[in-house]
Amino acid sequence: MPQFCKTQFGLKSLLVLVAACAGICWLSVISIKYHNKSSLERRLIIALRHRDTYELAQMQLLQMGSVAVPALIEELRTDVSGAQFEAALILGQMGTTASPAIPALLESLKDRNEHLRYAAFQALQNISPHGEVAIPTLIELLDQGGDSMKLSAAAFLARLGPNGKHAIRSLKCALNNDSPVVRIRSAFALFSIEGDADSFVPAILEMFHNPTIHLSGEFREAAAVLLGSSSKNDDAIEQLKLLHTDTDPNVRLSAAYSLWKIAPESPESISTLTTLLRYEDPLIRKRAALTIGLIGPGAKSQASWALSWALEIAENDGDEAVRRAVAGAIEKLNRED
Repeated sequence: MPQFCKTQFGLKSLLVLVAACAGICWLSVISIKYHNKSSLERRLIIALRHRDTYELAQMQLLQMGSVAVPALIEELRTDVSGAQFEAALILGQMGTTASPAIPALLESLKDRNEHLRYAAFQALQNISPHGEVAIPTLIELLDQGGDSMKLSAAAFLARLGPNGKHAIRSLKCALNNDSPVVRIRSAFALFSIEGDADSFVPAILEMFHNPTIHLSGEFREAAAVLLGSSSKNDDAIEQLKLLHTDTDPNVRLSAAYSLWKIAPESPESISTLTTLLRYEDPLIRKRAALTIGLIGPGAKSQASWALSWALEIAENDGDEAVRRAVAGAIEKLNRED
């Protein structure tokens, strides 16, 4: 390496080291100079707003524990959205120590900033067992909030699973909301809480049939998985068959397995998985093999020469993880029922 590059690299490293030392010294001076703890906490809170001192300030606030909670609550109630977000994150990391912040975090669930609402919910989940303390506020948002608030509330309740059972009535009311996105989020939440996939099938199908709504690949894959959890339904089967031609291979994989679960007589599942065994992405090939393994001996009823040929070729795949998945799939296919 040329001497100039070595010198430049050494200078950059030195500058980084000096900056880090300066940050440590700056926070140390604060600790010595401000004997009044409230002044120290306030300085550390301000330091959170600066990239150079953020990590050190966060570390000291976490070490201070309950002493720092009042200052973080105060920060949570400012009008600076970034500062509020960071305060919520730190309170969440404190766990039950941050219990006095629960009222302020519940108020943050109603904030217009979606990122702050998410951070506040995360914090409440860490502070309160299963996040149940948030349920009354989430119900209020479902009943009285705008569509943006309803969406967040439904998403948070879905994460609570069966612990969100007290919100079932409000979620069922939200199934009649004018917004199809609110309806589908509410349906997902009900499935998470009750485990009844049939209740949300109409909402999912409506979303697919509405040309004005853009559905992300992540949503289409999740919808495919959930449709496979429903009872046998002609409309659900037809939608899963359509998803076999989706542009996203992950969606096609999920659709193939879901269709097999509710309509094992349909030939599309094995045909799609056979094709995906030859996909260019090794992760997709691995998932295809694993899915065939999940189907197991049942796939034999439709195991055409194409599947056997594809598996034979895949045994020599250039990716070791794919080869292992294929070996496992072949072993499961050959098991007795």
